[in-house]
Amino acid sequence: MPLARAEHTYNDVPATYPAFLTRSEAEEVTRLLGGSLPSEEQWEYACRAGTSSLFCFGSKVLSKDQLERWLEWDLSDPNLASNGFGLTGLFFGEWCRDLFTKSYASDAEKLPNAYAIRGGGAYFWPWQDEEWV
Repeated sequence: MPLARAEHTYNDVPATYPAFLTRSEAEEVTRLLGGSLPSEEQWEYACRAGTSSLFCFGSKVLSKDQLERWLEWDLSDPNLASNGFGLTGLFFGEWCRDLFTKSYASDAEKLPNAYAIRGGGAYFWPWQDEEWV
């Protein structure tokens, strides 16, 4: 199935925000580019730039002004924060190839047809359903 090129505009101006794709569209794009969706482990490694900190920016919650540089949706902003690998735009909710589980316990049930999405916790920052993100 060929992908149609979507023109993103806002008020007749080319958009600078990320394109939101269905899982099948994301799989097709990565396949066409010679890759695949990352596992959750690969996504976390890339997001944290190989560190073991709680967040890609360290282990402490930043001030609101500092957080906004990480959570900005305008990808043309030259002041976006980037991790140690130079990656920006890490908190839009990216598809992973792993099935979703309710926990990381080794025996956790994998939910059929439900896939993991990483980086989307920013929608609930810094609390997610009474659980620390």
